[in-house]
Amino acid sequence: MPFFTRSKHRFVAIGAVIAAVTSGAAHAENLTISAMNPAKNSAAASVSSVMVERFDGPDGTELSFAIEKALRSAKIDGRPYFQMTADSSWSEAVISGTARVSVDEFDQYQARTKCVELDANDQCIKSKEIKILCTNKVMSLTSAIRLTTTDDGSIIYSSNKGDQKEIIFCPDVKATLTTESQIQSMIDDAARSVRRDLAPRQYDYKVALQERRKGLPSQYSKAFKAAVKLSRSNQTASCAAFNDLYVAAPEARSVIYNAAICAERAGDFDRAIELFTKGIGRYSLSNSPTESRDRVLRVRKNYLAAIEQINVR
Repeated sequence: MPFFTRSKHRFVAIGAVIAAVTSGAAHAENLTISAMNPAKNSAAASVSSVMVERFDGPDGTELSFAIEKALRSAKIDGRPYFQMTADSSWSEAVISGTARVSVDEFDQYQARTKCVELDANDQCIKSKEIKILCTNKVMSLTSAIRLTTTDDGSIIYSSNKGDQKEIIFCPDVKATLTTESQIQSMIDDAARSVRRDLAPRQYDYKVALQERRKGLPSQYSKAFKAAVKLSRSNQTASCAAFNDLYVAAPEARSVIYNAAICAERAGDFDRAIELFTKGIGRYSLSNSPTESRDRVLRVRKNYLAAIEQINVR
């Protein structure tokens, strides 16, 4: 779903949908929905062009490169959210900071069970507990990051990003992680956190369709099954079919639910909330309509906040 324009899906005849369904590999019967979360810092999200300075500190360069990479990956509808520059004179704001990673080692004894006597069939018949010496490495990241405007030096964003990871190395266990990989993981996590702070995030999520036909008039059963199956290959056509089914059978609970998901997919949040609310109480053993309505309320709130941030720029 594009976020700067909205379009209505074309309705197709229920009979045409049945004819369009073909056999194929099994897939989950769900719809993919696009959504957006706003940046955590609206002032920072209003900036269009950014330069990332090389950070101070022994690990500052690595973090500044990771942040620059993360901000370059920030896109809305496939378009870069920020213009990244290498010259502050061409930027509205500059990101600066400092970063340090410390590594501490500690001895740690761990218990093991050792066989001390075998029988004639080489089966252990006596064992004892022993202690082996392991090394516990604790890696800690501390960083301070700020975003300042280039016109007057105002600070519009400031954050301290910290993290800690540990690895235990024992002589009898092959290590699957390295100190270097864990340090890089902390730096990348901090960079992604900065990206979430500064820019809206577009993402997809999936919602499962209801497939039960309880309460659906029998003459629409075949069309309902076809609409569900069509979601595997053409979700727009599937939703057109569910919308047609809702016109034909507006009281069938699974039709109501699936039409609500389709409205959610189309970005028609008010319609989705209306239909999910209509479905509440029709599922005696499930809270799906209530949970789905609450999800749409959250998605709508975040979407509108993100659009507001985008429109300010």
